[in-house]
Amino acid sequence: MKIRYQDIAALQALGYTEIEARFLYIVATHTGYFALMLRQVVGTVTNATPEKRARIGKSMSRRSGQSGSIQQDGNWYVVRFWKDVAGQERRQRVREKICPISGPGKLSASERERKAKEIIAASGADSVEHF
Repeated sequence: MKIRYQDIAALQALGYTEIEARFLYIVATHTGYFALMLRQVVGTVTNATPEKRARIGKSMSRRSGQSGSIQQDGNWYVVRFWKDVAGQERRQRVREKICPISGPGKLSASERERKAKEIIAASGADSVEHF
């Protein structure tokens, strides 16, 4: 780890030896325990873990496709998924019917999952056009 001479000198001005100053600097950068004191004395201290970059705007590369969430709603199985809204940054949670829970038209669990994926694909929720 490279430590700037100015940072060590600032800590030595507080009465620490060079070895103690190096130790304090390393501890501060890796744990943040002495970070407040060092920020007042030295200026800024880099953190051991970099800050995460903020997600700005929509990005197709962050989308891997949706499988939706299959739930019971009244007498129907429905699939819930996110859909883009034109002109807005945020997406909207939508739901569409898959099949009735009982009676004619009832589907097995695997058939419901397949049909849910078909519904999501047909809605264009994962397509570039709706992005």
